[in-house]
Amino acid sequence: MFIFTILGTCGSSYAFASASTTAERLCIASKDQKLSPLSPQELISCDVNNSGCKGGYLNNALDYIKSKGLANETCFPYQADSETVNCSKMCENPQKERIEGYCILFGEDDIKRDIMKNGPVVATSQVHTDFLPYKSGVYHKGDEVPRFSGFSAVKIVGWGVENGTDGEPNKGNKYWIVQNSWGDDWGENGYARISMGQELMFDQYAYSIKTRSDKEQPKPQASKTTSTEKSSESTDLPEESLDLDTQSS
Repeated sequence: MFIFTILGTCGSSYAFASASTTAERLCIASKDQKLSPLSPQELISCDVNNSGCKGGYLNNALDYIKSKGLANETCFPYQADSETVNCSKMCENPQKERIEGYCILFGEDDIKRDIMKNGPVVATSQVHTDFLPYKSGVYHKGDEVPRFSGFSAVKIVGWGVENGTDGEPNKGNKYWIVQNSWGDDWGENGYARISMGQELMFDQYAYSIKTRSDKEQPKPQASKTTSTEKSSESTDLPEESLDLDTQSS
């Protein structure tokens, strides 16, 4: 199973992307605009509908945050372990943050509009071998480059257009700005600019997380998702395991 050393041997990009995106959306929606990092370890250790360090699915992680909520990072710090680190390791009486729900955005315009209005979105991405050594600039996938059979989760935070002089082949090319979970020593301090339209999945659809404002925050309680609600949120999308392994195709 392949994952960057920043995550040890734990395939947890689905947990990092979900927790980080939720925390930023809550910050944007709150009055005090204070960011409180949420615990990806809780998703790894407590979400029985995913597979811990063996990977998971974004929709399952978001369903967990909707129904159970997430503790903050201080309460349950990341330990890159789902075998020996279980829910009992969480602090006592954790204060949980919940989301109201999520929906799926299709295509460039919907994704841009939602980021502009509400903040970052979370998405699934294919990973090709030439993306691993990425350092800076706009990433353009090479021709016939093998890709890993697993997938990774990323947070899309913005977009841009390549500058250049007249005649340069990439001038005016559009790109996404994404945050990866591979640490600040990868890419542009943990971020990457990725050319649009390469069919890497994340620029075709993404998840928008809906939070409540401070005035709308309900009293803590377990919420239930009916089969009808879940169907409307999930849609019929492929359930890619968000976990890279060492086999490429």
